Amino acid sequence: MKVKTVRSIKEYLYLINQLENIDFNWFRGHTYTDYRLEPTLYRNKKEVITGEGNIKFRHYEVENEEIAIEEFKNKLQSKIDNYQYNDLDYLYLMQHNGINTRLLDFTSSPLIALFFSVVKAKPDNLNLIHKEDEDEFQPNCSAVFCINPLKINLISFDKEEVINFKEKSLNELRNLLTPVCIEPTNIKIDKRLEIQKGKFVLFGSEVKELDWYTEARKNILKILIPDEERSNILKELDLKFGINYSTVYPDYEGLRKFINLKTKDNFRKL
Repeated sequence: MKVKTVRSIKEYLYLINQLENIDFNWFRGHTYTDYRLEPTLYRNKKEVITGEGNIKFRHYEVENEEIAIEEFKNKLQSKIDNYQYNDLDYLYLMQHNGINTRLLDFTSSPLIALFFSVVKAKPDNLNLIHKEDEDEFQPNCSAVFCINPLKINLISFDKEEVINFKEKSLNELRNLLTPVCIEPTNIKIDKRLEIQKGKFVLFGSEVKELDWYTEARKNILKILIPDEERSNILKELDLKFGINYSTVYPDYEGLRKFINLKTKDNFRKL
């Protein structure tokens, strides 16, 4: 995995413009650099060891996603129009509304990914040990992951294209081995999905992180943003580019987060 450090939006966009010429054009932002690229469904996986004596077998168990999907479908029926949703559409909607799924969301917007990287405050009292500047787990930084979806799919699916699984059932998707890059065929099914320019990596039966695979790592760049620059970058994203909670989340949740962030540490006498 390649690692670069930037200290301003100008440096960041200059780097991104170079990347997009070689198809590193899906992005994901994180507050902490020790985050691994795995979906929420797999983060709480349970390891199960069976067998006796010297013969042991290991497998993993995750939350029963079928229950979550069926509950989501049932509750959604009264809220949707006549649009025909397939299994992937339900997963897209679940993922973008905070439900654990086998999807890991990315965005085609580098600035939205940068926003998610710098928007959450970090504790001030962390006793962190500074590492070499190009260490991928530099603790004094946040991060934006940049991936090349075409090359990752070439490795995973032997096709250098973003795969369309619209007609695949959930059972078929579960049987995929390595992660695959996919995108919604109709992003207008959800305003948040549309605004955030959502793209996804779908994980199948293998529970390894995307950045665990040696070949996939060759097609991932990790951009580090030093903690001391995060506040200035966040302000510039709002003032210059109009990117803030209220625009990234086009609903009352986004408005709530936007107002709370604006009034944080801003006191007046009663």
